[in-house]
Amino acid sequence: MPSRRSLALCSVLVVALLAAVAPTTAAPPPEDVCGACGSQFESAVADAGGSVSVAESALDVQVFENGSARVVVTNRLAGSDGDWVADNSDAVVGALAGRGGGLAPVPADATIQVVDDRVTVTYRSNDVARTTVGGVVLVDAFRDTASSGWTVNADRFRLAAPPGHAVTAGPAATEDGVLTAERGASLPAAFVAFAPDDGAVSTVATGRARHRDGTTVSRERGARTRRASPRARRTPAGSRRARSQGGGAPGRYQRGYCCGAR
Repeated sequence: MPSRRSLALCSVLVVALLAAVAPTTAAPPPEDVCGACGSQFESAVADAGGSVSVAESALDVQVFENGSARVVVTNRLAGSDGDWVADNSDAVVGALAGRGGGLAPVPADATIQVVDDRVTVTYRSNDVARTTVGGVVLVDAFRDTASSGWTVNADRFRLAAPPGHAVTAGPAATEDGVLTAERGASLPAAFVAFAPDDGAVSTVATGRARHRDGTTVSRERGARTRRASPRARRTPAGSRRARSQGGGAPGRYQRGYCCGAR
């Protein structure tokens, strides 16, 4: 008959084996900050029936005080496939909108402009940010869209403050009111804040906005978790991403630059 000591040792070994083989839940990988740059654009073109190779890409996001943003994505092609993209711009925009992703997903009414080997995707995103206490503009999309953070998948990423504002909180280098990062950078899902200036008053206002916003978001998330029905949780039609990807006119191709979108 086994002794108590032998039984205890066997129990320890069984627990250790179960712990060793138990599955672990890994954190989701960071999201690409740009949904239409580089390989993302190449994949969308493939979905539309074409083939391109992107040599260089850039994402420029200009935020405004009302919370909207003008987004300009520029892809420089390695080959001479710009004409195909121009001739099939509606299909390419539709593929980009269908794929989603990024800090400001491409909507169905984005425009495509082609000049030589450069393809520019331009659109407006209506709820990237919002104005809060003290006139501070908080970029909610940067913090809330990707819980695991962002990977910069463009050669250059620029997030510009509203005109006349300064960057008072952000996870990357800033210069003249613009948060910048280069390809391969990893950015946390952190607060990004713009204030009327970078003085002491705006610094204090930014701190108050961050504290107030964090408390409010925590309470709202708790309330949504308690009150939302299973059906509501499965179909978040009112989410930020759903709103930004809403309907609209098909993509419009324009040869040459327009609207000062460079």
